[in-house]
Amino acid sequence: MSNHISLLGVEEAALGAKLLALGMRDNPLHVQVFGENAKKREQALHRMFTPFLRHQARKKALLGVWQENELLGLCGFAPPGKCQTTFSNKLELAPPILRGAGLQGAWRILRWTRVWARWDYQQPHWHLGPLVVHPCHQGQGIGSSLVEAFCCYVDEDDALAYLETDMLDNVRLYRRFGFTVVGTQQVLGARNWFMLRDRQPCMTERTMY
Repeated sequence: MSNHISLLGVEEAALGAKLLALGMRDNPLHVQVFGENAKKREQALHRMFTPFLRHQARKKALLGVWQENELLGLCGFAPPGKCQTTFSNKLELAPPILRGAGLQGAWRILRWTRVWARWDYQQPHWHLGPLVVHPCHQGQGIGSSLVEAFCCYVDEDDALAYLETDMLDNVRLYRRFGFTVVGTQQVLGARNWFMLRDRQPCMTERTMY
């Protein structure tokens, strides 16, 4: 069975959040924020990601890889000037964060996002994230296809791209698409990498999404 990539709609955001919660449950930052209980981490991440992905879907900034009716992976992004959370977005995200993380966890998220905001690249850029592949389908090129699709948007715009990650395996993946590490920092005890991709010529046509 072949896979296909398409933009996710708002009605599919909850399904995307479920996939993100599963696939990113064991990320070092999420363990630091939500604790050692894997089930609780997954539940908290689902609550937190659902409104965030709805926002990305409304902006037509959420790609999914499908195999028939099964969502295998997704990639969110923000175009230039849109990657920092607005005040209204923060108000929308605050209740699910508090329900999922509690006051202590919400404070850790604030510390984490403040570090990421300070590292955010100052020149106009496309911002990649989140990116996840279902654990049962990793190593099949799904993540690569999503990064490639994202890079098509960037290259058509003749723009820079930027991202953050707390996973070394992701650093290796992004390097294959032209991202380079521009800095690292410990965030809540977990190492984070900040990566930039310079402008590159557009080599492919975006026809599938």
